[in-house]
Amino acid sequence: MSVEYSNGNKNGNTNGSTNGVKYVKLFDNRRFITNYLVNQLEENLSNSKLEQFKINKVIENAIHWCLVNGFVLVPKSRKQEDLMVVTYLPFTLFPTPFEKTHFQQVIDLQPHVNELFNKISTNEDFMNKSFENLTMIDQFLGNLWSLYKRAKVEGYSQKINLSILRTDYMLHQRDDHISMKQVEINTIAAGFGYVSTKATMLHKEILKWTGNYDALNRIPHNEPVVKMAQGFAKAWRLYNVPSSIVLFIVLDIEINIADQRHLEYEIKKQEPLIEVHRCTLMELNKYGRLDKDKTLYFFDKEVSIVYFRAGYDPSHFESQTEWDTLYRIEISKAIKCPNIGTFLAGMKKIQESISIDENLEYFCNSNKDLLKSVFAEFFLLNTQVDLYFWIECLFFYLKFRKIYKKYWKIQKIMYSSHREKEVEIISTIKI
Repeated sequence: MSVEYSNGNKNGNTNGSTNGVKYVKLFDNRRFITNYLVNQLEENLSNSKLEQFKINKVIENAIHWCLVNGFVLVPKSRKQEDLMVVTYLPFTLFPTPFEKTHFQQVIDLQPHVNELFNKISTNEDFMNKSFENLTMIDQFLGNLWSLYKRAKVEGYSQKINLSILRTDYMLHQRDDHISMKQVEINTIAAGFGYVSTKATMLHKEILKWTGNYDALNRIPHNEPVVKMAQGFAKAWRLYNVPSSIVLFIVLDIEINIADQRHLEYEIKKQEPLIEVHRCTLMELNKYGRLDKDKTLYFFDKEVSIVYFRAGYDPSHFESQTEWDTLYRIEISKAIKCPNIGTFLAGMKKIQESISIDENLEYFCNSNKDLLKSVFAEFFLLNTQVDLYFWIECLFFYLKFRKIYKKYWKIQKIMYSSHREKEVEIISTIKI
């Protein structure tokens, strides 16, 4: 989705450019990458009403392109009976620039990330140590951990696990050094494979419409939905029951229908024999069954793969029925995407745990430094030192965004003589 730029030597100037990546001075000595396409557009808009008219037409064309090409989602305000209501997904007019080496770095790193989280997902002792103080106060995590342990005692009927991970990165700058930092690992319902593919296509069209042909060959190839579908086709063949179906677990009111449906269509395109069904956890409880040999059925059709696009949030479990259904899926012969162990491995607490050197070294001694170099730093709120450091960072953000009311409210509490008011600070942050 992003424009690729070559590396160049930075000469220390606070204003300038490096092979297309521009730097601009902001309120101190740090330099921030800016998008030269956006700068150029803003300059044109300020100088010409004709340019304003032209760019409004480009925006209109882009919105129409989104609607025609399925770059859409269902508004959260839609009622259940309004099946035909959609809107375009939010998008940037131009792709975001970053250096080619950063892009290649995270691509090369992904197999190591996959291996790491696969190891974590099967290590009960490590997850138990990470979660031991949380399962008592977080009911959702406690229920998931309880199901994980119950399933291990019951015994897993399927050794194959299909994982679709989405690793999220942000550009990080310290002084003049810019690097990529991994801020999140999504191990369940990792969507937007189709949307990412379409975003690349949309940006290419916009670059043509605005005459930026020189940037077209800098956009990397990006078709994650194809790779995702290949994973489903491979897992379905490994299950080795030609009449079996793939089951998408979804929400009652689903906003990401286009993204999910186009993955379904790509699966069928690659393997026409695969039949894809969609249902909620409640519907699977009502119309499905688990046989004594742990074969899972939905409408009397054997299920080979269960793909979770729901079940990752406490609001998706309105009763014990959903939890019971999840447990039956977990111990079934169906291939899970993901199983509960992989879901738990993606928890933020696990990311904090593996950011500690000795924990990371336990899983990957040979490539520890490579992984550590991209991990974003974690700050906990259970020590006063970390809490107040985090609050200082929040001050900077609020001042930068000019959210003065909240800033002064927190600062008043922060510098009061009563240091025991940490809980009040946290409550203010949540407002």
